Amino acid sequence: MARQEFKVTDEPFLDPGYSPSNPNIDFVFVHGLNPRGRRNHAYETWTYAEGRAPWPYELLPQDFPNARIWIFGYNSNVTSGGSGANISDHANSLLNVLQRMREESPEDPSRIPIIFLGHSLGGLVIKQALLNAKENPRFNPTWDASFGLVFFGTPHRGGNTGALEELAVRLAKTFATDTMDNDLMMCLKPNSLFTLEAAARFSRQLNKFKILTFFETRPTNFYGLSKI
Repeated sequence: MARQEFKVTDEPFLDPGYSPSNPNIDFVFVHGLNPRGRRNHAYETWTYAEGRAPWPYELLPQDFPNARIWIFGYNSNVTSGGSGANISDHANSLLNVLQRMREESPEDPSRIPIIFLGHSLGGLVIKQALLNAKENPRFNPTWDASFGLVFFGTPHRGGNTGALEELAVRLAKTFATDTMDNDLMMCLKPNSLFTLEAAARFSRQLNKFKILTFFETRPTNFYGLSKI
């Protein structure tokens, strides 16, 4: 699949990159922090080669021809132009656009399960979205339909030794003149209040989901920062 024109907006969106006529499952991809302020970060997170479409749009249909494959985009900048929205705000944005699109489709959404896939901070957005969906009757259908979770390098209890947050700050300062010390950045701090609280609340719901987690098993030195 050749690279196509993608949405470039600071408003939350859910891009249906692959939508068959008879879907039987929804894959929802959620990106993480955007320290460089890249306009196409929602797609570049999932792009494996220059000039190509994101790999979920190219590769997943080969094994899941009846799956709808969606990429969620939100303003996760920590540079000038970043959003003051917190994790819960972004989580509710995800719930709003996802539930609306599922309800507007001709298929019965209660018969189509959801698998969420999150990179780094995106995994925290997913977890918060599911907690919100369980507690808010408006979003209970999304909670009921959610089945599987895949996490790629998600800092479930905050970044290790603070190096992850420090790296994000350095990148932001390199590529912009102004940075935001916002809620998104705070979640990368080791043992941050948000991540500990959310982890404790989410742990009580683990039996509902099939979960697959990918994480680094060897230390990595980021440009002179402490190893993480």
